[in-house]
Amino acid sequence: MKKTLQVILLVGLFIFIPNIYAQTYLINESFEGTFPPDGWTNNGFIQSSNNPRTGTKTLAANGANDAIYTLLLTNPETLSFWYKRSSNTTAWTLKVQTSTDATNWTDRGTISNATTTYQNFTLDLTSFSNIYVNYLTNGHQVHMSGILMILQ
Repeated sequence: MKKTLQVILLVGLFIFIPNIYAQTYLINESFEGTFPPDGWTNNGFIQSSNNPRTGTKTLAANGANDAIYTLLLTNPETLSFWYKRSSNTTAWTLKVQTSTDATNWTDRGTISNATTTYQNFTLDLTSFSNIYVNYLTNGHQVHMSGILMILQ
């Protein structure tokens, strides 16, 4: 009986411990395929091969009020992506916004200190459900790479 219980516990550890650290990606977008990605709505962003962080493509904007937003996301936890500016030194901003109706947007983060080296942006979205995430820029060649939306 004791041996059987030990075997059951050992098997249980092998089954359940890997799942503790597992992550489910609502979005894991590298912009290598179809553009815009399925379910996304685009107004001005482009798929570019100029300066990708990884792979061969990046998401890029070059105009005032360029915007792109994701499909509807249920229970997101963490948003993470890499960003940089081009060699153009004109000041710009990238706003990360959320909405429940894809019409009325609320700013959740603003990036205005980009350099020509990729930097990481992370945003906690655990208090939200059933949202869209919008990226809005005033232009001047912002590049974004590796957008991840993690559900844990």
